[in-house]
Amino acid sequence: MANIARVRTVFTGVAGAPFYNNLYFGGIADVINPQDCVDAVDVAWTTLTTIMNINLIGAIEAEVPIIEDTTGEIQSVVSTTGGVVDPTSAAEPLPTATQGLVRLSTNTFVDGRRLRGRVFVPGLTEGSQDAGVPNASTIASLANFGQTILDDSSVNLVIFRRPRPADPDAIPPVEARDGTSASVASSTGWGQFAVLRSRRD
Repeated sequence: MANIARVRTVFTGVAGAPFYNNLYFGGIADVINPQDCVDAVDVAWTTLTTIMNINLIGAIEAEVPIIEDTTGEIQSVVSTTGGVVDPTSAAEPLPTATQGLVRLSTNTFVDGRRLRGRVFVPGLTEGSQDAGVPNASTIASLANFGQTILDDSSVNLVIFRRPRPADPDAIPPVEARDGTSASVASSTGWGQFAVLRSRRD
């Protein structure tokens, strides 16, 4: 049982938008500084702006909900100074469904599975690919997105596994589970393009 902070970035300006990104942060010695979390997300997105479509604009929301991880219930909302993600690539955009993928991994196992998370990066442009897959520079940039946050000692990036209600009518029946969160240990960039099918991710 722990409180975590959610920092949301909303991208607009191109076909298929808005695109939503949620990153979660736990406390350091049980203390969360929401402004530090927003600032860390701002810095991380800035590392990717040179490969993102210049027409895309990102807004890091100033209001940061504090969530109890086992129930998923919001405990409070803290006001911060939000941020702006301002991409600079004027190269031809890739199809808007084509996104980069940052893979985040923890050292925590729940129900026999390692807790993992993903960050979808929208608005990539032609220079980020080679023969239809992300080029080496793009893969390194994607990995660096997460590593930039991990290197910030003022924040604790976590993966949030949401709680789930029971559904006895499902086939097979679904048992209720509590939510949980765990600190991210590593960040890698995927060598393929990804498609985000749910705006909750």
